[in-house]
Amino acid sequence: MFYEPFTEAGYKACIKRIDFFKSIGKACIIDPYNKTRSSQQNRALHLWFTQVADLLNNKGITFESIAGLEAPFTGEYIKVNWFKPIVLAMFEKNTTTKLNTTEINQVFDVVSKHISEMTGEFIEFPSFETLMKKNEKAR
Repeated sequence: MFYEPFTEAGYKACIKRIDFFKSIGKACIIDPYNKTRSSQQNRALHLWFTQVADLLNNKGITFESIAGLEAPFTGEYIKVNWFKPIVLAMFEKNTTTKLNTTEINQVFDVVSKHISEMTGEFIEFPSFETLMKKNEKAR
């Protein structure tokens, strides 16, 4: 159950639930809730994966596939082979859907540093502001 104890009603509901568990002799876990990313943030994250892949491909950087062949990068490759392993190592989460926005930023920083060292370029995380800047530069 999710309770917001900073409101009077939420606090009372939370205490009532704890009292219920106490009355039946059961333990309960109280764990802080961290808001996970929104669908807009999810779309931005996947756009960033694609932008990274495009940058690497435009620089002529490839990776060796399982068959031993050189292959171009894709957004999905960046997500599965770079982003997700960092998520697992840093937060012991095996899916990006369970990341909160702070965790996404921390993983973004690690992967971005690696990309910057490989290419000499930095790709900002997509946002309304960064898209507006890009459109102004294109004019």
